[in-house]
Amino acid sequence: MNIRKFAENYMKAETEAFNTGNFTSLEKIESADVVFHRGFQDDLVGFFAHKKDVADSRESTTDVVRQWQYLTGGGNICALNYKGSFKSLNEKSGIPAGKTMAIESIFVLRVHGGKLVEVWANGSSQISG
Repeated sequence: MNIRKFAENYMKAETEAFNTGNFTSLEKIESADVVFHRGFQDDLVGFFAHKKDVADSRESTTDVVRQWQYLTGGGNICALNYKGSFKSLNEKSGIPAGKTMAIESIFVLRVHGGKLVEVWANGSSQISG
């Protein structure tokens, strides 16, 4: 398995899911019981929980900007940098409506059997507006 190619597929699939609501590519590369360890929130467990989280975000935000960058990888683990921002439409986004949040995070992905099985994400955010 080429971990960099896997990471590129993940970044593309994640962006497609957020931008269009199409989860087909993401479902192909994520394990059904994938675990997202999010330093700023509770763990997210399972593909369908991830899908719901993305769908909720799509309904509660606008003016979304997402940038991914591959940092490094080896074997079945890689690290990605994520920079993004969004404007909140309602409290469901986690911040007051009308406010903008900028986020920068590091994602560490672990792959097993060709599927994403675990993600560690942690970073910082800033609210403005």
